[in-house]
Amino acid sequence: DLVIGNAGDNNQYTVSDPYPVTVVYKDFDNNGQIDPFLCYFIDGISYPYASRDEALGQVGFLRNRFLDYNSYANVTLTDLFSPQELSGSKTLKATNLKTIFLENKGSAFSQRVLPVQAQFAPVFAIENADVDKDGDPDIIMAGNETKVRVRLGRSDANKGFVFINDGKANFSYLPQSKAGLNLKEDTRELLMLKVLGQDCLIVGQTGRPILTYKLNQVTQ
Repeated sequence: DLVIGNAGDNNQYTVSDPYPVTVVYKDFDNNGQIDPFLCYFIDGISYPYASRDEALGQVGFLRNRFLDYNSYANVTLTDLFSPQELSGSKTLKATNLKTIFLENKGSAFSQRVLPVQAQFAPVFAIENADVDKDGDPDIIMAGNETKVRVRLGRSDANKGFVFINDGKANFSYLPQSKAGLNLKEDTRELLMLKVLGQDCLIVGQTGRPILTYKLNQVTQ
């Protein structure tokens, strides 16, 4: 079984198989550095996410093609670059941004989308523990991303969520008042350890001291 952390749904992108988010990358200006261009669909057309200033700051020769903001406003990637310039570029794509649970059925994995709270913000840290002491592993997850460009906005709606396993691999959200976690910052590591005989959750956050939560048995 696998729990897969992802970007979630609380963002500017709506993705699907026909309309993925893509990253097209290549050293377009031959300066020894890779130039990635994130693209996403609006009304069925894929546009680069980069603003004119960002694009021109990344690839200098574009300055002669887009002399003002109006000329750049509705460009697609094929407007930015010629077929020859795009030749040799590579593309990564994402068609699903949801945080999910994959149940191992033996011959294949069955996918289940975790509750809506798991989709509030990017998930970077996942740990399992029997939180309610019923013998079934539950899920603890955290994440957030706050060091981002202003136009993207902070993704900090994950305060550290606990999802209780019913024994049949169905997970339900444990209310924050009972979970007791309050992880507002960029959390990058969760680890269950025994500390002086007590089960504890160790939390690592970017640029901040280590946090420790003592695990008490909880009920829904």
